Amino acid sequence: MIQGRFNYSAKTTILLSALAACLCYMPVQAQGATRKFQLCLNPHSGKITAKRKCLWFESLLDAQSISALQAESGALSAKAGPQGPKGEKGDPGPAGAQGPKGATGERGPQGPKGDTGATGPKGDQGESGPAGAQGPRGATGPTGPAGAKGATGPQGLPGMSGYELMVTRLTLGAGLSGDQNTYCSDGKKVVGGGSYAVKNVAKMYLQASTPFVDGNRFGWSARYINTSSQKVTFEVWAICVKM
Repeated sequence: MIQGRFNYSAKTTILLSALAACLCYMPVQAQGATRKFQLCLNPHSGKITAKRKCLWFESLLDAQSISALQAESGALSAKAGPQGPKGEKGDPGPAGAQGPKGATGERGPQGPKGDTGATGPKGDQGESGPAGAQGPRGATGPTGPAGAKGATGPQGLPGMSGYELMVTRLTLGAGLSGDQNTYCSDGKKVVGGGSYAVKNVAKMYLQASTPFVDGNRFGWSARYINTSSQKVTFEVWAICVKM
């Protein structure tokens, strides 16, 4: 006997009608010998196959079984049963794998300005920065008040006094040379002097012009050489002061 329910189609109904006309054992001629096969029904797939022997989970189809299957198939084909009630919602399945990161959305609008926060504590003193560049020179300030009178300085060296200019003359004949000394007054010293020819004559040469000291007296001396053919007069000056 076949137990359980099976899905039937029109093709299955026709197949069962054909099987009802045959025996459960089918003689088959193979290589000169006659063999019998069984009709086996797979309850899982609903397939009917001819085998030498059915498997343990398959059902052997005999004439009674085929008639029962044929009747059940016809009843199911004639009228379909009503729609069953909706089953309860099943439990949620497990969470799926993390999907790829989506693209960055557009930037939202600027939010309103927040309230001013409370003043934070005073920070530590920072390190001194490097010296800045030299600034431009400032304007000259006003003149300050006069300072106090300073102390009298030490006595300076004695100054000069009794300035005088002493002058003497000497006339040299043609082809002659000579010296002329001009002395300062007693107690005075020479600080400068010089000499010049009264008349500019060619071939008249000044050989020396220097100060001199003769004992306690000071003065200026000059020496000329007259290589001309005429007389020449020259003067000697001595600048003297009391020191």
